[in-house]
Amino acid sequence: MYETKIPGTRYSIALMNIKGQWMIQIKLDGLIEAETLVKDVSERGIFENIKSVVSEVNLFLNEFMLDQITKNITEQASILLKEVVATASREKQTEMSALEETIVSIMERLQILEERVKRLEINLEHRVS
Repeated sequence: MYETKIPGTRYSIALMNIKGQWMIQIKLDGLIEAETLVKDVSERGIFENIKSVVSEVNLFLNEFMLDQITKNITEQASILLKEVVATASREKQTEMSALEETIVSIMERLQILEERVKRLEINLEHRVS
C-alpha cells in the first residue's frame, strides 16, 4: 500500500492491491471517505480514478496538485506491482512445495501398500499349497 497526504488538507490518498485488484482510496483522518477500483494502472487511468474519488468528497484540487499526486502514485504503483508479483511468486512456490510433499507422501504410501499386497499374495499362495 502507498499512502500520501494531500497538501493543505486533512485528506490522504492511497493506492493498494487487495487480492489482485488495485484500489484508490481517499481518507479523512484515516477513515475511508471514498474508493474506486483501478482497472487501468497507467498514469492516465490513475489520474481519472484520483479525480473520481476526489470529486466524491467534494474536494477541489488544482491541476498541478492532481498531476503531482498522480505522478507520485504512478511511480509507487510500479514498485507495488513488483512487490505483489514477488509475493505471489513466493506464495505459489510455497503451494508447489506443499503439493510436492503431498505427492511424495502419497507415492510412499502406495509403495507400502504394494509391498503389503505382495506379502499377502505370497502368504495366500503358501496357505493354498
